[in-house]
Amino acid sequence: MNDNWMKVTLFDRATDYFWIVFPFAIFLGVGAFIGKSRGRLLLGSILGLCLGPVGWLITSLLSDRRTKCPECLGLVDPSARKCRHCGSDLMCHGKINP
Repeated sequence: MNDNWMKVTLFDRATDYFWIVFPFAIFLGVGAFIGKSRGRLLLGSILGLCLGPVGWLITSLLSDRRTKCPECLGLVDPSARKCRHCGSDLMCHGKINP
């Protein structure tokens, strides 16, 4: 009796694991990219990893957390003190436009 067909090599196992891990890495990466563009990197990563393309859609439909600079109307982080586009001081303007 020939038992060669039952032997599983390390390469076979590695390719099996690759095809299990690779889609989740793609889901995570795309979710992180979409989340970063909406100011929600962590949430986008988690939703992308757990829900895949549905998580991407949810992340892209969430409201943008970044605010607009009152001088140049560029999008800046809510905790920023200076605009990264024009360099204006955001703290002297009081409330930043959402």
